[in-house]
Amino acid sequence: MKEPSRSKNKKSESSRYRWALTAFLLAVGMSALLSFASESVLSQAGLILALLILVLFIVLGIVFDIIGVAVTAADPKPFHSMAAHREKGAKEALSLLRNADRVSSVCNDVVGDICGIVSGATGAVIVARLQSGLNFQSVWISVGVTALVSGLTIGGKAIGKPFVVLVNSAQPDSAEATEIAESLSRKYDAKCLPVNCLRLSEGEIQEIIQSLLYEFPLQELDVFFPSWVEVLPEEHPIKKAMVELVAREGGRLTHMRQMDAVARELEQSDMIECVKLRQMDLGLGCAALQMDPPRALFYETVGKETGFTVQDDGDLMDLLTDLSKVRREYDKVAPALRAAYSTGYGIVTPELGELKLEDPEIVRQGGRYSLKMKASAPSIHMIRADIATTVSPIVGDEKQSEDMVNYLLQQYQGDKQKLWQSNIFGRSFNEIVGDDLQAKLKRMPEPSQKKMREALERIINEGSGGLICIIL
Repeated sequence: MKEPSRSKNKKSESSRYRWALTAFLLAVGMSALLSFASESVLSQAGLILALLILVLFIVLGIVFDIIGVAVTAADPKPFHSMAAHREKGAKEALSLLRNADRVSSVCNDVVGDICGIVSGATGAVIVARLQSGLNFQSVWISVGVTALVSGLTIGGKAIGKPFVVLVNSAQPDSAEATEIAESLSRKYDAKCLPVNCLRLSEGEIQEIIQSLLYEFPLQELDVFFPSWVEVLPEEHPIKKAMVELVAREGGRLTHMRQMDAVARELEQSDMIECVKLRQMDLGLGCAALQMDPPRALFYETVGKETGFTVQDDGDLMDLLTDLSKVRREYDKVAPALRAAYSTGYGIVTPELGELKLEDPEIVRQGGRYSLKMKASAPSIHMIRADIATTVSPIVGDEKQSEDMVNYLLQQYQGDKQKLWQSNIFGRSFNEIVGDDLQAKLKRMPEPSQKKMREALERIINEGSGGLICIIL
């Protein structure tokens, strides 16, 4: 059982040794190549060319340092998604992340150190050129060039990396130290802490580390709205305004430490009552905010969307109670209504609770007796009756009628809805048709309605064998 584990460990050690040897050979080869190239160029180069070569090696070291740090800190999840969508460069990025330790070693250790060594050699050449050109031998020339090279290299590698400014003071709680820390914080847009470096306590060290973590860049911001806002259409004024507000204020976020300030800015809006920090992952640079609008805005939205007046939870409860009753009643007739629209006839069947039972009776049939039990229940019958009407306004002779039709068709470009909304003689076609339809519906008097109901009852209860329909 132990042999596979030993074999695996031996393979791992062998792999590490091979990689160490590979890194050694790579460093020797690249160092020799770059040193030979720089010496060949610098041997006959002037001051300007030497400065350009120096800048080239500094930039090269900075770029590879950024790559080395990025592969060790990057999250592979977004790149898996990009690779699934076949985005350009996603597979190459995943390959670098899978070999992050080796890529970081090559970029930071091999290339970075080589560029540093070559930059130092190039700086020495520049010092020699300056001393010969100025006919002045001074240690300050060497110190100045060395400081410049170090500053450019370290400053360039610090781009995009979080940092915290520490004001070392024997009295960190003094007003002077606090004032200096605030001034430096405004100047460099970074956290500045007055501390006594000789007497750092555990709490101060934790505060420094925490402040440094808050300086990391924000990579992802998730914003959660209440569920009633989420169900609103995308073009709804409230939802649209809240999204625009988040986009405007969230666009200013660059570092994790800015979350509290942005949350306070969001709360200044009339549409936001409270902003809560639901989650914050300093390692991944992710944060999540919960935005809660005022409760009154919810009641106002409910009123506008439903047409009911809702001012508080009591009104909402009453409304829901009434709507639940209406919903139960509608559920009974909904199948019949759909059937009436589709087939022309729909029936609402009675429920068992609606049955009316009469007392049993003994009935004599010839020489026998039987028990008669009678029950009745209300049923609703829905009949779809298509009502036809015609609008025939008199506009003149044939030529005038033809001109009128062509004018209407050209003006509304075949849009029937707009055509029927057009006015003629001071009234729209819709109004004329609507009045005619209402008049036809009222032509059926109550006695006729009663007879129709009685006839329908006889057909249902006795059958349609003797049905005779006469339409006059």
